[in-house]
Amino acid sequence: MSDNLVKDIWKEELQRSRDILEIKIKRLQGLPKGSIQPRNRRKGVYYYLYFREGKKVKSVYLGNDSEKISRVRERLAQRKSLEQSILRTKKDIRLLEKAMLLK
Repeated sequence: MSDNLVKDIWKEELQRSRDILEIKIKRLQGLPKGSIQPRNRRKGVYYYLYFREGKKVKSVYLGNDSEKISRVRERLAQRKSLEQSILRTKKDIRLLEKAMLLK
């Protein structure tokens, strides 16, 4: 009886982890990727967001608005944190799947 209870708890936890992973991946899609780089021009320093699309490197002009640049930096940091969280969740899922196979 206790083995079935443990298996049921693991199944619930596995499903919960998969649901959380799906939510995190959807949130990740709304965040920018890449890095911010300054470029010196005649009248000052301007910032661009560089990222990859396939094999090509793309850039988006951000200008020199410090508030806009700060918001993009904050969202890039959120993306990095979320990517790390996704890796931990995937690791948890693998561990639960292995544990269920051993039981």
